[in-house]
Amino acid sequence: SDLNTAAQLDYDASPKKRERVPLARVVREACADHVNAGFDETFPLTCSIAPEAADAAVEGDARMIRRAIDNLLANARTHNDQGCSIAVSLFVEREPGNNNTGKRFSIRVADNGQGATPERIAALRDRIAHAQKAGTVAAAYGEEHGLGLVLVDRICRAHGGAFTFSSDDGGFTATMTLPESTKAS
Repeated sequence: SDLNTAAQLDYDASPKKRERVPLARVVREACADHVNAGFDETFPLTCSIAPEAADAAVEGDARMIRRAIDNLLANARTHNDQGCSIAVSLFVEREPGNNNTGKRFSIRVADNGQGATPERIAALRDRIAHAQKAGTVAAAYGEEHGLGLVLVDRICRAHGGAFTFSSDDGGFTATMTLPESTKAS
């Protein structure tokens, strides 16, 4: 299914379905599905939605945004065989110098697992940069790991947002930042 999503993104850099997407609902659904699938025993999950983000909405494709969150949750599970705790949060980031306008919403998925080496982080960043330069997610296909993160990056960019990630001692943190919808509810 990653390849199907990649193909959709490669043939149209913007989401096909443009609608007002309530982020809190999408985040809660992804977290609930994780728990309902039984992953919470080995990968206990907390979900935190900041009060000021309760009504957060972006313009785009809810299915793609959900896919990005699912990829980040799967990434935490795939790379932590012994299990780890996962924290998903939704919060508001304001753009500097905009007098509290131009809100951006961030969805962060952080785990306390084994993390990634600095070399692995550099390789993942290079892989994403290669896919960006080539203008295609398929440019990153065929390597051992990382297609899920390439897709998350592409989905964020297709929605006018950004994707960042880091690793420290015992964990991996990935953050999707998306601009506020300008459409009325």
